[in-house]
Amino acid sequence: MNARKELLPAAGLLAGLLVVCSIVWSALLLYSQNTLYTNGRWIVGKRMMQVGVTGGDEFLIMRAPLARNRLDLSFWNGFEEIFSREDFLPTRIEFSFQIPQGSYLDLTHGRSNGTLRGLRLSRREGMPSFAYEGTTQGAFLSTSALSIAGLDEGNHHASLFIQGSGLRLRIDGKEEVRAPGVFQPGRVGFRSAMRGALVLGMSIRTASGRAFREDFSNVRGAPRAFCLTLAGFLALILLGPAGMRRRSLPPRAALVRSCAFLLAAAALGALLYAFDFFYWSGRPSEILMRTVASEHRPLPRERFESLRRRIFSSWARLSGMEQPSPGGGAEQGYPPDRIWEGPMYCGPDRGAACAKIRYEELETRIFPRKACRRMMFIGTSQTIGAGAELLEHSFFARTHRALRSALGAPLESLNIAVSASNAGRLAWAYSELYRPFRPDLAVINLSNNDSDEDFGRSMEELLRMVRAQGVKVVLLEEANSSEQEEPSSLRVNHSTLRELGRRFAVPVYPLHDFLLSARVDSSGALWWDAMHLTSYGQEVVAGWLSPKLLKELR
Repeated sequence: MNARKELLPAAGLLAGLLVVCSIVWSALLLYSQNTLYTNGRWIVGKRMMQVGVTGGDEFLIMRAPLARNRLDLSFWNGFEEIFSREDFLPTRIEFSFQIPQGSYLDLTHGRSNGTLRGLRLSRREGMPSFAYEGTTQGAFLSTSALSIAGLDEGNHHASLFIQGSGLRLRIDGKEEVRAPGVFQPGRVGFRSAMRGALVLGMSIRTASGRAFREDFSNVRGAPRAFCLTLAGFLALILLGPAGMRRRSLPPRAALVRSCAFLLAAAALGALLYAFDFFYWSGRPSEILMRTVASEHRPLPRERFESLRRRIFSSWARLSGMEQPSPGGGAEQGYPPDRIWEGPMYCGPDRGAACAKIRYEELETRIFPRKACRRMMFIGTSQTIGAGAELLEHSFFARTHRALRSALGAPLESLNIAVSASNAGRLAWAYSELYRPFRPDLAVINLSNNDSDEDFGRSMEELLRMVRAQGVKVVLLEEANSSEQEEPSSLRVNHSTLRELGRRFAVPVYPLHDFLLSARVDSSGALWWDAMHLTSYGQEVVAGWLSPKLLKELR
């Protein structure tokens, strides 16, 4: 009896260490799976686009956007957006944030039926903070300036709440600013500039008295993860090499050895957690997104990440956690099939939808028949409409519909753009694949993906082939966002386009300068990144381009 009593303190210590060790390792497991995909409360706006734009999959399934349990909206070229899966009727919204110099953060609320309300907290020169009403596609319907001073790169806390018949905004507990509008039922979310912003946590108090809190940590499946981890360590101390059931060890020695094992395991788990939390989980996406099947020889850090991912993914599956898929989560309501390249075809009938079409169908059904005017779009991802929520929102489809209506006659349009392509490859594609379409007008929108050394030669080759068929040509100076530092090659390529326009007597339209104009740039959310337009941006381009093309077609 006395011997058993002597063992009780050690047994109690063992039990405590077992719990602590299980907490540490289950926390490590949960953090290893902390993504917006596994969080499940938020929709990634960029991933909802039918015409694919880079960054959507990465922001959804990678860990860097939630590294250190903070929402980092700067990930993958910025302009990231999330909004809640659930509708709220708030009485108060609070959130903590950081905004780097030259950037801004939008809080959106009341997102429903294609409209929303928002607050923009800005540290971008020439852009004051303001409240707005807008569309979910990105247009501002109305704006109202907010007098907010003292925003710096540090942590801040904002409260938006009902007071009287309107809303008030309070930053860091200081004086209140009147925010136009009221809370309406709908989804709540955040959007940022290219340089991003950090959201450190948020809470929503609803009209029904419910409190919704988000600290961007992973707690889904925590009880099961803890129980599985506890069972695993219990099995190790009972059955492992240093197990308590080894008959050669006295009970006290077995307890001491097991305590030492658990203490070492807890210390190792804490070190791994700190390494992952403060360093590894925020590593750049090109390291963490690389697949094992990549053709290049993996670097040591890639091999480490591959091994880490396999171990923790297997452990997470045993714990019943949902795993991110490379396809980006069609089972969570995201578009399963996205468009990355042409050909896309808009038929001659009024009201006919535009759609991606198989080349074989073009060869057999479209090429042999020419009963109306035809238009062709040539370019890369911007021209394919990357960033459009639906193909029908792309400036290609919008322009086709506008021209079809204005002409009052049938019109066929074909888009042969290819994401990540360039002028040389597109010249080859036109020559070898699409010459039989015989368009009346070709719209060429290029500059971003070409080096200035090869651009002039490839464009001249393309222009000669198109003009040899008697086709009218319009050249567009491909655009970039005003929020990025303009690449030197962009202006060089624009100058090349203007020179070619003079030589070949074809119009060259300044799409880049148009979108950079203050009136257009401040009219809404135009961009998903440096060169891919939102659905609103597509609408703006179509409205500007359609009258110019109508003159050519007439």
